[in-house]
Amino acid sequence: MGHSVGEYVAACVAGVLSAEDALTLVAARARLMQSVTAPGAMVAVKLTEEEAEAARREVGDAVSVASVNSDQDVVLSGAAEAIAELVARLEERKVSVRRLRVSHAFHSSLVEPALGELREVAASVRFAAPRVPLVSNLTGKVAEAGMLSDPEYWCRHAREAVRFRDGMRAMDELGFSTFLEVGPGRTLLGLGAACLPGDERAWAASLRRSVPASEQVRIALGELHVLGVPVDLAAVHPGGTPSAVLPLLPTYAFDRGRYWFTTRVRDVDTAPAPDRPDEPTLLPSMRAAAPEERLGLLADYLRDLLAAALWTPAGEIDTDADLLPMGVDSLLVMQVVTAVKSALDVTFSPRELFEAATIEEWSRLIVERAEEAHSLPGAGRRSGTRAARRDWSDPAELVRESVLDPAIVPDGPLGDGWRDPREVLLTGATGFVGAFLLEELLRTTKARVHCLVRAEDAATGLARLRAATERYLPWPSEHEDRITVVPGDLSRPLLGLDTAAFDALAARLDAIYHNGANVNFVHTFPQLRAANVGGTQEILRLACRGPLTPVNHVSTFAIWGVPEDLTSTFAEDDDLTTAGRLPNGYLQSKWTGEQLVLAARRRGVPVNVYRLGQIMGDSRRGACVTNSFTCAVIKGCIQFGSAPELDMLVEMTPADYVSRAMVHISTTSAWGRNFHLLNPERLHFSELVGYIRRRGWPVEVLSGPEWVASFREQLGGGRENALNPLIDTISEIVHVGQDSMTYRVDNLLAGLAGSGISCPPLDESLLDTYFGWMEATGFLDRPAVPHTTSGARP
Repeated sequence: MGHSVGEYVAACVAGVLSAEDALTLVAARARLMQSVTAPGAMVAVKLTEEEAEAARREVGDAVSVASVNSDQDVVLSGAAEAIAELVARLEERKVSVRRLRVSHAFHSSLVEPALGELREVAASVRFAAPRVPLVSNLTGKVAEAGMLSDPEYWCRHAREAVRFRDGMRAMDELGFSTFLEVGPGRTLLGLGAACLPGDERAWAASLRRSVPASEQVRIALGELHVLGVPVDLAAVHPGGTPSAVLPLLPTYAFDRGRYWFTTRVRDVDTAPAPDRPDEPTLLPSMRAAAPEERLGLLADYLRDLLAAALWTPAGEIDTDADLLPMGVDSLLVMQVVTAVKSALDVTFSPRELFEAATIEEWSRLIVERAEEAHSLPGAGRRSGTRAARRDWSDPAELVRESVLDPAIVPDGPLGDGWRDPREVLLTGATGFVGAFLLEELLRTTKARVHCLVRAEDAATGLARLRAATERYLPWPSEHEDRITVVPGDLSRPLLGLDTAAFDALAARLDAIYHNGANVNFVHTFPQLRAANVGGTQEILRLACRGPLTPVNHVSTFAIWGVPEDLTSTFAEDDDLTTAGRLPNGYLQSKWTGEQLVLAARRRGVPVNVYRLGQIMGDSRRGACVTNSFTCAVIKGCIQFGSAPELDMLVEMTPADYVSRAMVHISTTSAWGRNFHLLNPERLHFSELVGYIRRRGWPVEVLSGPEWVASFREQLGGGRENALNPLIDTISEIVHVGQDSMTYRVDNLLAGLAGSGISCPPLDESLLDTYFGWMEATGFLDRPAVPHTTSGARP
């Protein structure tokens, strides 16, 4: 796969074009693009594709979407005057905009006068069928037979948007996990990592501007060899033999021990001389610099730090560039936190960096904190102010994001199919709760369950669904014929389906279970909006597209936020606008998504809302959702060796109970209700800590403020801890006691009356089940001292 003109190289490598014909086409394309005289411009905007398209329409057809590089990275191209007007509008809305240094407005209407001659040149060259699959920029999918040999394809390729994000997803769904960029840098690797976040993929660069080409090629080949990619060593070293070049090494298993130094030793020969003993390494330079020079000094430091981590020349990292598409993730942010703690002895949380992920904003944040912490001379005398940011934690700010598409309205009455459904849609089936919902739907209904899964095709999606399910439950082989995978994507219009497939799905459904969401407690609201808000809107659209279909919407009890009155009681049908402050992007996106659901309900769409408690695990087998907030608190306190003293109640809701209750209510109760689906029995936090200590882990109890201060002090010290990315949320709970609120369950009790469904008690026996699984799977290191729990409630 290439990117824009890079697809010509990909076509040549794939055997579609000879080198001579590829050069003929590229030369003609370049000449014709240069012949375009109309002034144009291109800008990169931090918006979703849908938001960028809406913004583009505000200034008319003079601006086009030129490239969709990732979920939050879109390039717009068009007439210079129209681009300038659009930039002014976006900057007024505090949207991040970066002007690109280009000669022409590529992939816009301005290039259309050149397409006729390009078509003629393309018709004069010879095309062949690809010898290896080629992912098309035009479609974002593997090119179909005959597509690339059509001259019209190359005209559309020059005019229409580069669908790089879709192409990366296509390769991911085909099973590729190792990516090599052939070119002078890591630009595409950064874009690719933004499309496919996570640690399970490898990204290698063939060339870097700061490294000799032959050396970097050898480095890349070494990386590929380590990853198991076959390397033709005879071609690399002509005249030699592979065995002489690379002798076989023993294939023994490494003992996974950790031998890091626990204290830092300064290198007195290379470190700059500090003004004071034990002074952080960068602080003398900051103190000596003039106030107006400190931002530049810190920007250079951060650029070098990121360049080493991303294997990207420092000169290629612009200070105003969004760092997330370049491959900056939670792990790398923690490395930055650790490095700055060592260099300047200041701490900050990962979330602060995610809120404005540019070197420019990071530099301002760090310098201001260092000036305050160390009383640096001239603090506050720099020119310029930080751009105002919207406070997404305020529900009043989110109301403007909670506007449902006017086209989403019912077209007919609700039938009775939902009482004994034959066809249902389940989103989020590859997640923890989704696995239990799938199990319950197959067990208690006769329905065919259509599972929306991000995959290139149904076979790939089924394999992914099975692998996800088997992490927690046995695969339901006896019901597999009733499972249908729908390849799609919550973050895309029409769920990533074409219009015909979307309409066909809508026409056959008896009920929808919308459980899918991007669950991330560190990312910001704008980063989660496409999947969690946009996806909910598309589900509501699906419900109204064919015969009216009821929607079971999965939310969270935490959308009530943190109110000023910590003794608040929330009934299931209370007004959501009374919610308190929403401390993270996930809760903000779920609150906004639920507002869309309530708006649809007012228009007549049958919707039930299930606000789940803190999902812990399977009360029968013990499998736990290890990336949950509750598990992070348990593991983090054990790793840190201490826990805060909190006067609050802990809630743990079993996923098997949730699935039974939800499916029962959805097939027996009236629509238009809200349910707090959580464990009515809670455990005092001190009892949970006491259980952990009796099980054998040495966990000291500190006062809440003391614990937070101690944890923040070590935050940049390199110690691994599950709570490192969540310290802001933990601090919020420590200081305000989030779970001291009461959540009424009147609607839930009425919906379950007579069903025999009840929540397992949160007692020591249930904790034994959960903790036994966490130890057996290695999520928790076994305590050195055997546990002494008694089977009774603490």
